[in-house]
Amino acid sequence: MGDAQKRDKMAVDAQLEQMRQQLEAGKVQFQAAADAMKQQKDHQADAAQAVLEMANEQRRILTEKLGELRLKADEKVADQENTVLQGKIDALLQASQQQHDLQIKVLEIAQAEREQEVTQRDEKGKVKKTVSRIKK
Repeated sequence: MGDAQKRDKMAVDAQLEQMRQQLEAGKVQFQAAADAMKQQKDHQADAAQAVLEMANEQRRILTEKLGELRLKADEKVADQENTVLQGKIDALLQASQQQHDLQIKVLEIAQAEREQEVTQRDEKGKVKKTVSRIKK
């Protein structure tokens, strides 16, 4: 019985060793799969971070471009307002110049009336005397 038990024990030991090796191989495969999943997860996290950074950069560029567009629109409105304002100023200056010219004409007429000569004639129509009349 000793030899049969030894053979059985050796068979069981061989079977146990084979199972242990399979278990070890399974552990190695599981660890490799876990490592691969971790690498994939890290890669996905890096990719997600890169996408997030690109989105932030796009948002920054878009905000910058919108700011430039608003500035250009504001400048255009300001130019239009300046044009309208310049037109109003020109119209006021022209009206002021016309009023000034009219006042000068009125003053000239008033001065002419004050300096008007008065001619007196006798009964026969001959000039008796000419008097410059200056009104005050």
